[in-house]
Amino acid sequence: MKVRELFAEYWAERLEVNPIGNSTKACEESFYVDYIDPVIGRMDCEKVTVDDILMIATRARSCGRLNGTLVRIRRILEWMFSYGLRKGKTENNVMEYVTERYNQLIRESIYSEEDRKRIMACFERMSLGNLYGFVASMGCTGEEAKALQEDSVMLDEGVCYLDYVMKNDENNNPKFVQKSGVTWRQMTERAKGYLTKQFRVQALNKRRAGEKWNNPRNLVFTDNFGNPLTKELIRKENERLIKLSGIPMLSLERLRSVFNDLPGIEEYEGHDREEDRSNDVI
Repeated sequence: MKVRELFAEYWAERLEVNPIGNSTKACEESFYVDYIDPVIGRMDCEKVTVDDILMIATRARSCGRLNGTLVRIRRILEWMFSYGLRKGKTENNVMEYVTERYNQLIRESIYSEEDRKRIMACFERMSLGNLYGFVASMGCTGEEAKALQEDSVMLDEGVCYLDYVMKNDENNNPKFVQKSGVTWRQMTERAKGYLTKQFRVQALNKRRAGEKWNNPRNLVFTDNFGNPLTKELIRKENERLIKLSGIPMLSLERLRSVFNDLPGIEEYEGHDREEDRSNDVI
């Protein structure tokens, strides 16, 4: 079966089972047409190789696209070939090619290991460093981390439940949206370390704030008075991270792709040092 034919089948079934917005539909179709189809569209599914996947990524990068595009292309390929695997039209090794090559490319071709070490070290000098470190260590989104509640964390079991995401309404006020499906995530040792430090910071902030403490949702990551983190606070921390690291275009949400499936993240130096960040006014 040709890749082009497989995509057509997959796309038709996806739109029928899970309708998506016009903008998302147009975006995903354009990614396929621009980057995937020209390279492997006419190939038999089982003949796709690692080099073919690399060529797709190289084509995307040559057009000035960064790893947001690469992640989306990988996602489309994984969905498509996973569909083919369920239908008996592709082989498992095709899925392995897609995942392995794109993880490697994002790790090695976008940010160097030295870049990532420098970024991780910066978290120790940031007011919200535990939040940024948790996102980098877990591979979750910033919206998920900002909505994390204390009773959703089980440190001893190494598990947390990312049941909500925190968005902003039309008045720029925090809005919590409950997720569907499986929400539990296994935590890395590094992520557990950041949460342990954050619990200590929260306890100290709560004592200092006294009656001004306002955290009815028992959020793990808040400002010094227990309030949900605002877009303005995150914007300032993003600017601080860029300034400290000397690496442009960094943000809380971007960390997920910067550290995507990075092995050995616990081995980075510079983030076991205990610091009392509660004195920082955020």
